[in-house]
Amino acid sequence: MLNFVKEFVLNHGKRKKFFKSIKGEEKVLELGCGAKGTNAIYIKKIFPKIDYHGVDLLPEERIPSIIEYKVVDIQKHSIPYLEKSFDVIILTHVLEHLSSPLFLAKEINRLLRNGGRIYLETPNWTTMFVPSFGFHREQAHPFNFFDDITHIKPWTKHSIYTFLKRYCQLEVKKIGNTRNWIRIPFDPFIIILGLIKGNRSYIISSFWNIYGWSIYGIGVKK
Repeated sequence: MLNFVKEFVLNHGKRKKFFKSIKGEEKVLELGCGAKGTNAIYIKKIFPKIDYHGVDLLPEERIPSIIEYKVVDIQKHSIPYLEKSFDVIILTHVLEHLSSPLFLAKEINRLLRNGGRIYLETPNWTTMFVPSFGFHREQAHPFNFFDDITHIKPWTKHSIYTFLKRYCQLEVKKIGNTRNWIRIPFDPFIIILGLIKGNRSYIISSFWNIYGWSIYGIGVKK
């Protein structure tokens, strides 16, 4: 029962709602899939046979085997797939690490099929003004935008809109905050639990949700 409640509460975030809208026969590309493969693992759990591809700068041996993986610098090089190869593109917490995202915008348009969709998520620009938090710093996880030293450029909802509309040349379907409202009544208790257990990630995840730390956009190629 406890696990059911946990899954019910956590699965109402914007990102997971988008993931659940993916069809099992669609072809997915994640830009900046990362070593943990968190998004791929979640989607593969729902659609075990989905055709899931990913690109990043990491060595292939660090990437989960469930991802069809290629090493690509997405700021400089074309992504080695034919045009209109993908139904869905996922780009979560990558844009803030890029100094030159406009080349990538053209690649997104090239790779998406007509009717294809992109889900984009990045920290809100207001995270630049959030105080840094000293509780168990050794566990990482940023409070302030610049707690992550690889962060370069913060984004606003309007800049996400402009990126998707003008540069990716997509129809913008949604722009907003990733806040999960159903979870908020539980977040203060999760924060207290994190303080008791000395678990910074508990505190971070609930603080991010209450504050509205991340913003997102969804675009469709017509």
